[in-house]
Amino acid sequence: MCALVAGEKYPVRIVLGHSKKYSGISQHAQAQAYVNGKWEWLHLCGDDVLIVGKDNHFDAFNYWGISDFLNKYMITPEMSK
Repeated sequence: MCALVAGEKYPVRIVLGHSKKYSGISQHAQAQAYVNGKWEWLHLCGDDVLIVGKDNHFDAFNYWGISDFLNKYMITPEMSK
């Protein structure tokens, strides 16, 4: 959601990685926006997207454009039948 909202004003990407916060989950995704010449981590707070510091419990291993990420990982209505 952060990437969709921030993507209206900034280039965004999805960062795939491992999170030590969520045991039993092999992959976790977080969003970044390119703001003032650097990639910033995003967090959704109600209806607002905030720029936050890096989550020290998150180890990134892959970066995706939002369209590529959604095409690869999102379940379409046809897939859920």
